[in-house]
Amino acid sequence: MDSKMPKSASCAIPIVDIPLDKLVEFKDHPFKAYSTQKLAQMLESIREHGVLVPIIVRPSTDIDKYEILAGHNRVEAFRLNGETHIPAIVTDADDNQAALIVTETNLRQRENLLPSEKAFAYRLQLESMNRQVGRPLTNCVQIGHNFDGKRSREVLADSSPDSNTQIQRYVRLTFLLPDLLQLVDDNKLAFIAAVELSYLDQTQQQFIYQYFFVEHRAKLNIETARYIRRVSDNSKGCNDIDDLDRIMKLKQAASKPKKKDLVIRKKTLAPYMDQIPKDTDLETLFAEFLQERFG
Repeated sequence: MDSKMPKSASCAIPIVDIPLDKLVEFKDHPFKAYSTQKLAQMLESIREHGVLVPIIVRPSTDIDKYEILAGHNRVEAFRLNGETHIPAIVTDADDNQAALIVTETNLRQRENLLPSEKAFAYRLQLESMNRQVGRPLTNCVQIGHNFDGKRSREVLADSSPDSNTQIQRYVRLTFLLPDLLQLVDDNKLAFIAAVELSYLDQTQQQFIYQYFFVEHRAKLNIETARYIRRVSDNSKGCNDIDDLDRIMKLKQAASKPKKKDLVIRKKTLAPYMDQIPKDTDLETLFAEFLQERFG
């Protein structure tokens, strides 16, 4: 494989060949490795066209090593092809800048990202942006500001296909139990339902996973997830399987249509009141009429 990159005379960024055995993973990389099939397609493209975009690395804390910021799958493809070196751009990015490079390049270049990948990528971006403006991060959903009057999540939304609100929803997924988050990736748990469940603590989420997806006692949809969250917020319930049984029975009872009392307006009966004896029980009279009419 020809791993050399065509270099434009106007390009001032140096590209160097780095040994593959000197590369290590970025410690907070939020993206999953490509499938075997997708990796094979990438390998075929590299064999045919070469590396169109070099990887991006920075010096690692390990002596004589480099941390991969962009190009994890390209590195793997090179290894599978028996290569020893790969074209790379070396940057001295600090931790915050490195996190932004990792997330921005992957969000821009990858297709069909899993919800979990987007969730942790957005969270990592927002945490890095907040640290850059010097505001202590107490909750990754409560975003700081100082970006020309905008909050960092708003700034991120300006350069993202997702809205401010949708980014917030994705970040909420990072508070999910791993088993529940995997169900979102597998399209077995609705995105909005998962967001609702993310507000429950890990113990409560564990019982929900057991109740709905291991024991299959009921189906969990968006409406049910919202109801569980609302009841849990109000009563601190959902702390065991019995609590969930109680909550589901409450929901079932609340969803049943209430029987309406029979109401007959006085003016409707007014034309007949003079013909009805005063001591007549109207309910009995009406029942007798129905019996005669319908048997």
